[in-house]
Amino acid sequence: MSSTKTTKKPQVDPKLVKGSYTVLADGRVAGERKKKGDVIELTADQAKYENVASVSKKG
Repeated sequence: MSSTKTTKKPQVDPKLVKGSYTVLADGRVAGERKKKGDVIELTADQAKYENVASVSKKG
């Protein structure tokens, strides 16, 4: 007899998922010097306090 085990994927907290954002102006973003147009990875919570815009994925 074989028994099948179902493994659950670990739940990821959506607040910890990073997304791509474009820097809107030269200056410090998340503690690092960035130039306008740089694409960086931030969580949604970090991004709401920074001068960035979400990078939309084009299909």
